[in-house]
Amino acid sequence: MDYKELIELTKKALESYSQADEELEALYRQAKERNQKSYELSKQQLAEQYYENRNQAAAKAQLDAKNMHEFLAARGLASSGESVQAKIDSNMALNNTLASLAKENMRALTELEKAKLEKENELDLSLAEKKLALNRQKDALADQIEQYKKALENSAKQGGSADGGKKGGSANDDAKDNDKPSEKPFVPSTSAKDVAKNLVETYGSGGKITTDLQKSKIKKYLETIAQNDDIDEDYIKNIIFNLKSYGYTDLSDAYADSVIAAEEAANYYNKLYRELYEFFIRGNRTAEKADEMAKSKARSLMLDYIYERSRTLAAFENTAKLAGITQKELDEYYQKLDNIMDSSKKVLGSRIK
Repeated sequence: MDYKELIELTKKALESYSQADEELEALYRQAKERNQKSYELSKQQLAEQYYENRNQAAAKAQLDAKNMHEFLAARGLASSGESVQAKIDSNMALNNTLASLAKENMRALTELEKAKLEKENELDLSLAEKKLALNRQKDALADQIEQYKKALENSAKQGGSADGGKKGGSANDDAKDNDKPSEKPFVPSTSAKDVAKNLVETYGSGGKITTDLQKSKIKKYLETIAQNDDIDEDYIKNIIFNLKSYGYTDLSDAYADSVIAAEEAANYYNKLYRELYEFFIRGNRTAEKADEMAKSKARSLMLDYIYERSRTLAAFENTAKLAGITQKELDEYYQKLDNIMDSSKKVLGSRIK
């Protein structure tokens, strides 16, 4: 495998995501500008209609007053009390009409402003979600580059070429290796007791192993060691025996996976929350509103994160609950998945069996 070529190809892919990020920002700005222009146009039209309605009301009141005056004058009542009362009634009617028009105009302005803010919120959330998705993909590519670099280094240390092949050697050499008698299991020079002590110092707290997360991480470390076919099984058992004196107890594979996945999901949530909060603050949201929007969106995306990495529904639910998700939130999430499947026939993230 040519790791150098893979590294270069992955770097180019990573650079293309940076360009996509800029294009996304440009599209977002254009959408906000269109929303602002639409708002300003509607506001201008509303103002023009309001003034037209006011002028019409004033003109009608003036015409009604003129007609009433002519009616009373024809009967010799132009200066009577009835004439004065008619003027008062006319003025009151005009004021009531103008007040009603002002109230209706204010209601329409409020609805217009609300619609504008709702659209901005929708755009903000959409942009934030897409940017976070891009960041996840960029992080994945960056991790892939690091893995290729490590693989390249290991290949060089083992005497391999950049493409991962072995230098020299032949089919006859392999045959000779196969003819060698089986060797004894490998026993590391570091004692099982010292390994156990080092694991406690690395993963424990206060010289003890007390939490399920600590036990889960140690379990996964031991599984990694045990994957080496040459390792002595008794050596692993001795490590576990020494660990028990520090409080270590074995956990099921499924539960340990869920505990570690829940910690990763919580870290993912915290990272998302910080990014979303800063994003909404820059969008001129109040601290309280930014906090509310960031928490809601981050929890939703955390559920997506867990769902995409769970092999079974049981694993998904166990991890979600360990990450602090309530049964109500799970029910709502399942409903969202049902709606997505009903409308597009697609399952969000990886398909769960």
